[in-house]
Formats: sequence, C-alpha cells, structure tokens
Amino acid sequence: MKKILACTIIGIFLFCNCNSAFCSDELGYVKQENITLNLVDSIAVFDESSSKLSIYLLPTKLAEEDKNDIKEMPKFAFAIFADQMSPNEEIWQWYPYITLNIKFDKEKRSYDIDDIKHYSIVIYGIKDKNLSPTYNRSPSEDLQDTFKEYNFDIENKKIALNLSGKWNYDGDELEWNFKINTEVIFY
Repeated sequence: MKKILACTIIGIFLFCNCNSAFCSDELGYVKQENITLNLVDSIAVFDESSSKLSIYLLPTKLAEEDKNDIKEMPKFAFAIFADQMSPNEEIWQWYPYITLNIKFDKEKRSYDIDDIKHYSIVIYGIKDKNLSPTYNRSPSEDLQDTFKEYNFDIENKKIALNLSGKWNYDGDELEWNFKINTEVIFY
C-alpha cells in the first residue's frame, strides 16, 4: 500500500511539474486575474496574399479531423473552435482560446523578426464568454513583452517562437507566456 501511494504521489508530481515532459502547459499559458488558461496545442495558418500569420493556441488537443478541416479552409480556422468542448466546465461553458496574429510587410516578402509590422494577441473568453481583450503592438512601440526566440522557416513551413508579456486591460492584469513550435498551413 505504501509503495502504491508513493508511486501515485511521484506520478502526480511528475505530471504537474512544468519542467517535466508531461507538463500540462506545454505551449504556455494566459492568466487573467485569477484564471489561468493552460495551452496544449496550436495550429498556424499563413495568408500569403496579406502576409499575415495567425497562430491559434488551444487549451485542448485538436482532433485530426478538425486539423484536416482547417487545412481545407484555413481562412475560417476560428470556426472550428466554436464546436470544441470546454477544457474545464467548472470555469467555462464555452471554448476559450488565444490567437496570435503577426503581420509582415507585404511589399518586402521577408519574414524575419525585423520585418514584423504589427502583432496582436486576441484572448477569447478567459474571464467572460463575450470578452476578447486584444493586445496590439508594433515593433516601434515601447514593448512590455519580448520575442525571446523567433524563427519563421518558410521553406519547411514551421514557426518557432517564445513570447511573454503583461498588460493591464481595463483593471484586469493579463499575463502570457507562449512557447510555440508548430507547422504552418499556407494559403
């Protein structure tokens, strides 16, 4: 009995310790007031005509069928999330998620960090279903957040970045930390 209890305690520690391979917030998190949304999956779409990259950060794993639907209709990826189950029905009776939009200089057709014209973080429904604070920044502004890592590999259709920051939205303290490494769907 003691061995079973000890193994259970060790297993719980390994699962909950964010330095382990079983971390529940592999891609990071967003906090709004005392509510934390852990992010475990992502999908990215790049609109070549407008030079806009949209990275969707999700609190649950997306089913292969849903990923295939997004590949078929990348412009409407957000519509897939309306049918997803809440990651925690005690907190949300809807599906909260994050969209990181990065807009590049369309004329340059270059996608280095210096070519970012603007980016926004849209926080859908963490505190309230109908509340979507949107954090907008251009690189020329005094930024509280930082891209600690950034690599948009066009040839291999992958994006890797690490972005964190804090923002006071209408009296609510928001904090985020994203660790993204995902494939990109081009359209």
